Amino acid sequence: AVMEKEDTPEEFDDYQRRLDEKIINQEQGIADRQEKMFGSASDSRKRLSDTSAERKISMERKSSLDSKKIGEDFDIMDSEPLLPATPNEVMLGADRGIANEPSYEYGVAEDDKGLAVAVAIEAEEEDLFLPAAIEYDPDSKPPIYKNRRFRLYACICILLFIAVIIAAAVGAATSGEKYAPRPPPTSAPTPSEDGRVIAIMKSLVGDQVLESGTYAFRAREWILYEDPLQLTDKDKNLDQRFLLAVFYFATSRNGEDTWLSCGRPVDPDDSGCTYLEYSLTEDKLNFQYIPKEGRLSWLSKEKECDWNGIECDDNDEVVKIDLFGQNMTGNVPSELAELNRLAWIGLAFNDFTGEIPSELAALRRLILIDLHYNMLSGEIPSEIWEIDNLQSLNVGGNSFLQGSIPTIIGELDSLKGLHLFDNNFTGVFPTEIGMLTHLAFSRNGYNAFSGEIPTEFGLLTQLQELWLQYNDFKGTIPTELGLLTEIVDFRIGHNAIKGNIPDELYKLTNLEFLQLEFTDVNGTLSTEVGNLLELSQLRLRGNQLSGQIPTELGELTKLELAHLHLNEFLGAIPTELCDNFIGSPYLQADCFGNPAPVPCDTSCCAICCERATRVCLTRD
Repeated sequence: AVMEKEDTPEEFDDYQRRLDEKIINQEQGIADRQEKMFGSASDSRKRLSDTSAERKISMERKSSLDSKKIGEDFDIMDSEPLLPATPNEVMLGADRGIANEPSYEYGVAEDDKGLAVAVAIEAEEEDLFLPAAIEYDPDSKPPIYKNRRFRLYACICILLFIAVIIAAAVGAATSGEKYAPRPPPTSAPTPSEDGRVIAIMKSLVGDQVLESGTYAFRAREWILYEDPLQLTDKDKNLDQRFLLAVFYFATSRNGEDTWLSCGRPVDPDDSGCTYLEYSLTEDKLNFQYIPKEGRLSWLSKEKECDWNGIECDDNDEVVKIDLFGQNMTGNVPSELAELNRLAWIGLAFNDFTGEIPSELAALRRLILIDLHYNMLSGEIPSEIWEIDNLQSLNVGGNSFLQGSIPTIIGELDSLKGLHLFDNNFTGVFPTEIGMLTHLAFSRNGYNAFSGEIPTEFGLLTQLQELWLQYNDFKGTIPTELGLLTEIVDFRIGHNAIKGNIPDELYKLTNLEFLQLEFTDVNGTLSTEVGNLLELSQLRLRGNQLSGQIPTELGELTKLELAHLHLNEFLGAIPTELCDNFIGSPYLQADCFGNPAPVPCDTSCCAICCERATRVCLTRD
């Protein structure tokens, strides 16, 4: 059958239909002959595998119709009708293959008019493989992965998927979370192991480990799913690592706040940190932070014994926590009491609130509790006074601690440091203080203690520092204080003390700081004051001392400050004293007035006071 190019569209359609039917019949006949010649289709495919290297033809056909005809591309594998081929082109049907030279191999050739005709296959051509005859299906479609539209859509989907992944990663990195949640490691404990681990945690802190939102629960989640060490119930350090995690989350609002330094690392793989150590300046008048390199962060992948501020004994059990000035918040965690070998708790200069936990008394090895300069309130738990080995108790500077000091304090016979300053403690200071024969440092100023100063202080022969200023003590200065031969710093000002300065005080030859200002002390300043050769500061202002200022003060060559003003002294400042203060602003006397009660050369006294008005001015 032949289709002439000048046929009308209607004739073309009719011809098209008839040609389709004819080709189908021809192809069926070819298939029948093929099966007789070669056997089944599977046998033919086997032959193809043997000769495919020689027979494979992969070319591309481009066919288009005149604009008067159907303007589409055609492929024998598509379901479109077979149309005339262009000159020198053969349409193929196996794997969309195309040959550029006329050939009988695929059962299709062109006549001299350029029209496609069906060609019979001769018997001697039985070695030829006829893919079109075997695989041709007019209703078949090409494999989906070879469809260009499918491949385009697949590429678009892949790009969109990648974009979503990138957006999710960026969103997690820039979200309000300080630490992106991490999936459970592949080595995480099994459910049964989890149960045993949680049981151990519960035995330490109770049911709060099961209550979402508590710091114990948050510590549990860290141990189970985030801790790089992934401890199990068989690890002996599980207890203390969990308890230290509890401590961290309890003092950082469940991780919402950050410590000043060496808290939980932002990058779990980076354990190193620079610790900002809170310490006194060299002149001991201010505080400063000193950077300390090479420390390891809390909740890092390292052993907890190596975390900053932690010390362990030879058995890798925590014995010391020392973290000053790190912006910790919340209550002092009572869970510390479960670290049964803990001996040192140093948490000063933080922002702790609430009461001192009585549970700490269970730590029978505890030798130091240092909680000064926080914002603690309430009374010191009675159990604290029963810690047999306690050597230092410092709760000064909290402002809100209150109550009285019990007589049971006398049982702390190992105590070397007792610091209660700057709080609201009241009542009489117990005489049992005299039983603390090892006491060396005691700062108890800025409270509301009343009654007389216990004479039993005189029994504390190891005492080097005694602060009792800014209280409501009354009576006289006990002469027994003259027995404190080791004392260096004695402060008793701003109390209702009266009477003379006992001569016994002039025997304290190690004394460097003597503060007796703003009391009702009277009498004279003894010439024995010249025995205090180590004295650097003498603060006697605001009393009723009278008489001459002794020339023996000039023998105190280490004296850097002498506040003698607002007293009843008469007579000029001794030249021996002036010689030590030329050009210094730290010698002050009542050298204003007409006449001045205590004349002083301008090169000697840089500041003069007027006794009547109690006004002090710098001299020009």
